[in-house]
Amino acid sequence: MAQQQYDNTPIAMQTARPQNNNNNSHHSRLLANERSANNQPHGKFHQYYKNLVIVLSVMLFATICICIVLAVHVTKQSTSSSSSSDSKLDNGTPKNLIVMIGDGMGTSYNAAYRIYKNRSSNLIDEHFQGRYSTHPSNSYPYGITDSAAGAVAFASGIVTQNAFLGVDSNMNPVGSILAASKRRGKGTGIVSTKSVTDATPAAFNAHTVWRRWNELIAEQQATRQLNGAPLTDVIFGGGRRYFNTLSNGSAFWHDKSVWNGEYKWSRLLDTAAEFDNLSVADLPAIGLFSSNHFPYYLDRLNGANSSIPDLRSMSEKAIALLDEKYSAEGFFLMIEGSKIDSCGHDNDIVCMLWEMEEFEKALEFVLDFAEQDGDTLVVVLADHETGGLSIGRDASLLQEAVVDYEQGTMPRDWQQGGISAAWGNYLYSMEIAPPQSVRATQENVPLYKWYPYPVQFSKHTAEWIENAVDEMVQENGANNATLQAAFALIEENYVGALYPLSEQEKEYINRTWLNEASENGRELKYAPLMNARTLTGWTTHGHTGADISLYAYGPSQNRFRAHFRNYQIGQMLSEIFDVQQEQTQETQWLLQQFASGVFPKLCDDTVKPPYVEWNASIPYPPQNVRSGQYCVQQWAS
Repeated sequence: MAQQQYDNTPIAMQTARPQNNNNNSHHSRLLANERSANNQPHGKFHQYYKNLVIVLSVMLFATICICIVLAVHVTKQSTSSSSSSDSKLDNGTPKNLIVMIGDGMGTSYNAAYRIYKNRSSNLIDEHFQGRYSTHPSNSYPYGITDSAAGAVAFASGIVTQNAFLGVDSNMNPVGSILAASKRRGKGTGIVSTKSVTDATPAAFNAHTVWRRWNELIAEQQATRQLNGAPLTDVIFGGGRRYFNTLSNGSAFWHDKSVWNGEYKWSRLLDTAAEFDNLSVADLPAIGLFSSNHFPYYLDRLNGANSSIPDLRSMSEKAIALLDEKYSAEGFFLMIEGSKIDSCGHDNDIVCMLWEMEEFEKALEFVLDFAEQDGDTLVVVLADHETGGLSIGRDASLLQEAVVDYEQGTMPRDWQQGGISAAWGNYLYSMEIAPPQSVRATQENVPLYKWYPYPVQFSKHTAEWIENAVDEMVQENGANNATLQAAFALIEENYVGALYPLSEQEKEYINRTWLNEASENGRELKYAPLMNARTLTGWTTHGHTGADISLYAYGPSQNRFRAHFRNYQIGQMLSEIFDVQQEQTQETQWLLQQFASGVFPKLCDDTVKPPYVEWNASIPYPPQNVRSGQYCVQQWAS
């Protein structure tokens, strides 16, 4: 018997062997057909699935195509929107233009305020665009501008002489952007925390060759009309005494038949209650809330004429009124933080930082309005820098210095709280002992620190202290009891009760408290106390020629990204606001009126300016349209 053979390959891996085709062919076909039937749909289901696959494929392809088309459309739309937005920021024409001027607000003022607030940036920093130089026409390029020439550069786009308002360097009257806006049918407004007759506001709606002729300026602001209505719709600020009686003898402020009947003002107001209730039906309106300039913001916060509206309140009211009345036409509004400059003249760091706070609060509202409106350009400027503010100063080694930093007497470190922790000495600040050679060879040494922290505890400015101490002397006499009371007053209201006066500071006050103060003399008495404590330096009680930063938000904001001369900004404002033609028309009208001797009257012969050249008279220069004539031929007194 033949031996049986076995295949050791695993069953799963065995290869099928050939079978007898004759005997198994039919079964093999059946098995094959059965397997095929088991692995495929039955007839009608097979066709259904096939069609379904085709439909789904078509739908998927269509969906992909639609998505591609939509993506391209959205991209184009987004690009178009972005391009449109960029175009508006580059070349847009705003319906409204708000110019905010921080008088005297140099770039260092903003930096000091930022440090004082312990911020990485201020609200204004977000809108920085460029910078500009400030020079008047006299002594160019070495001259330093005053507020008059500086404001005329913005208002009229020209360079002119210091003290000139609304006139060129040849005493010819020129049109302003405010007057041009009114000619265009827009609303117009002025807001100031000084007298509205002061240099900056007056540059936009008055004309004179000396900025101190307040009554003359007031008369022009009150009486100038266009198309039977006042040139300026809203005037808010101080200076009521200059409007009491106009130079033509009319009792303007107190006689409704004059201010309403003759000059078409709907409302004159001077109280907070009247201000709060003012409505668009009351336009045009003049609101003058102090006899002359407003008190400083810090002094108003702590009781000195606290009923006077602040800069933000006046800005809110002016914008609301103008926006409602001129919703279709738009408006021009100039808002001035006027007394920032005065703080610089006083060299008072306390005063300056608090005035910056008032300005920022107003700016916050203005920017919010512009953002919501979408058709308002806000431009923030300064006419010049005042005081030469220095964030840091030498520490004096002189015995008569207000603060003896080298001995560490003052200021004290607020975190440590003791005299021994005084941070102003070499050991604490420089980590080296002051060598004897320093004392022998120089009077002052630098300290690399600025310390504005104590300013937040001040309740009043150096000016308020000056006036309060003077009143104490007048009432009680210049005696030791009054001096001790003055020490307490200064500690409580200026340097802060947390930091009592040192003996050296008391000695300084004792030497100076009875000194007579000149116009800007008060800073020689009390402002040095906080300047010394904060290590604040100043170079002058006047203006400087430092470049100024420029900020803008809204249509055409990107056009300010460069370095300019100040008058070029005025030209750009007129161009961007599309009132160049109207400004030219205003200038031509003024020249015609002026040549005929009708308007404006540029001089007041009853108040003589302190200029040698005008000691006897004020002749018009050769390039003036009234050359050969006199603005003042002989002084009245």
